[in-house]
Amino acid sequence: MWSSVLSGLFSGIIGVLGAVYTITKTDERQEVSLKVQATNDLIYRNQIEWYGKLRVSIAELISQFIHINMIIENLNYVEKETEKIRLNGNNRQEMRNAIDELDGIEREAKDSLIKIQTQLTLVNLYLFENSKEENYIRNKLSELINTYYSPKSFKPIPEFELNLLVEKVRELLKHQQTQLIDKISK
Repeated sequence: MWSSVLSGLFSGIIGVLGAVYTITKTDERQEVSLKVQATNDLIYRNQIEWYGKLRVSIAELISQFIHINMIIENLNYVEKETEKIRLNGNNRQEMRNAIDELDGIEREAKDSLIKIQTQLTLVNLYLFENSKEENYIRNKLSELINTYYSPKSFKPIPEFELNLLVEKVRELLKHQQTQLIDKISK
């Protein structure tokens, strides 16, 4: 009789220990799973934040392109007017005023180019993946800068080029959003 009781008692103890062990392991797995989920949530939130910063940086860059386009057009106009004054040659004060105006516009252009370079650096920092879309935007930005704002050629970026850039940025952001949704839904 005692052997049956002891046997039942040992079976019960082993069963309880097994249940405790199973519960402990399940809790540990759930804890690990929750930590992984929290880490993934943090990564996804950071990606969303980066995409937002990329959007703002590119918008600012395009705004700077538009601003410097106006400066270049103004510079071209004042250069033509200065040349007319020089050819007439009869008013030195008018010539000095025109040269001063040119100097001011050139300083404004240099300041704007510095802002563009700063924004371009930020955009390149946010374009950290090597996707086809990101590479296109990097290359397009480099092409625009080298083609239109180089020392050899300082002219406005045509509107169609800016529109094309905006469209490609939209495609990139849509692609990034789709990728993020796919990651989250897994």
